[in-house]
Amino acid sequence: GGHLLHGGDYNPEQWIEYPEILEEDLKLMNKANVNCVTLGVFSWAELEPKEDVYTFEWLEEIIDKLRERKIQVVLATPSGGMPHWLTQKYPETLQVQADGTVNLPGKRHNFCYSSPVMRRKVKQIDRALAQRFGKKENVILWHISNEFGGNFKDSTCHCEKCQKSTEHWISLMRRGGRDFGVTNIQIGIRSTALLRRANV
Repeated sequence: GGHLLHGGDYNPEQWIEYPEILEEDLKLMNKANVNCVTLGVFSWAELEPKEDVYTFEWLEEIIDKLRERKIQVVLATPSGGMPHWLTQKYPETLQVQADGTVNLPGKRHNFCYSSPVMRRKVKQIDRALAQRFGKKENVILWHISNEFGGNFKDSTCHCEKCQKSTEHWISLMRRGGRDFGVTNIQIGIRSTALLRRANV
């Protein structure tokens, strides 16, 4: 028979320099009967401290220690927290607010969805993670993300690329005679920003 997965997000990159804390975490996980954790959601800066320079060893060590304790891993795409080098070299990856203000770096999920650079960089690190850890015995799932938007007003990006993409989507919907309210229900969202822009 199967069993329930019991656990949650685990962010050990916060205390890599303190192995005694990691060991205590593992003991407490076993004591609480944790059998699965999500790793890597906000780890991008530790996984790729410089552009195209990957440091996966620490993550592999933690995955292996979890396996020894019979704890499975849901490995995440690390796009929830962009590294400083990325936002400095490619400022177009940052979200833009409705008034044109570019969000400061350092916030979670603060990326432009339409940025070709962001898409390329996320694809690149995801592929590298999948190649390195995809066949690990205790890596059982891939966590894509569950938080669309950042921690701002309407959690959308209003840069020129996003504006054009949204307008294009709205025109396609109108051309197809689609009802925005019904469509939102069908895809499981209620986007007031899109409804306002479409004058619905």
